[in-house]
Amino acid sequence: MKPDCRLEIPVDPTHNAFAYVIEGNLEVDGKQDIKQNHVVLYERGDSIINLYAKEAVELLVMGGKPLNEPVYAYGPFVMNTEDAIRKCYEAYSQGKMGNPDEVNAGKK
Repeated sequence: MKPDCRLEIPVDPTHNAFAYVIEGNLEVDGKQDIKQNHVVLYERGDSIINLYAKEAVELLVMGGKPLNEPVYAYGPFVMNTEDAIRKCYEAYSQGKMGNPDEVNAGKK
């Protein structure tokens, strides 16, 4: 965003959304300052994200339909169960991450 810029971003009220400040400071909803490397989460039900940049700001805004699934996170991995996380670490330690042929070889 350029200095002295206001944005109103329409969002689906049934989706989750967040804004992550990469560089600079951002004012959200006319009341809260979000600093560099921080995130603001918009709960379902909001239909507009209001952003204001007094000075130049680089940010990432994302949103999407909620999965409504269990979430299990450990380190860089996010899965649905602890067992799935263990399998990720096992595949990573065996050098299979990033190679779909190796990861899928055990599923045939």
